[in-house]
Amino acid sequence: MSTTLRKIMTKDISQITTYQSGVMQSTAHRMLGRIKTEYLSQFNITSMQWFVIGYAYDAGDTGIKLNDLMKQLDTTMP
Repeated sequence: MSTTLRKIMTKDISQITTYQSGVMQSTAHRMLGRIKTEYLSQFNITSMQWFVIGYAYDAGDTGIKLNDLMKQLDTTMP
């Protein structure tokens, strides 16, 4: 983490500009993405595969239609 970001993080929230909060949000998003990718790599799956597994699991015994799954994941068939 950069020293500039560390300085921003020590400020009172009312003193943080909108672009500074955007920088912090982007940094947090990248960090979480790296952590997620590292974790999922232990199982040799991608984020999208993890999402599909999650939706299929949540659907239970009734299952989920492929079209509904595609809509939930905002994706299309290859």
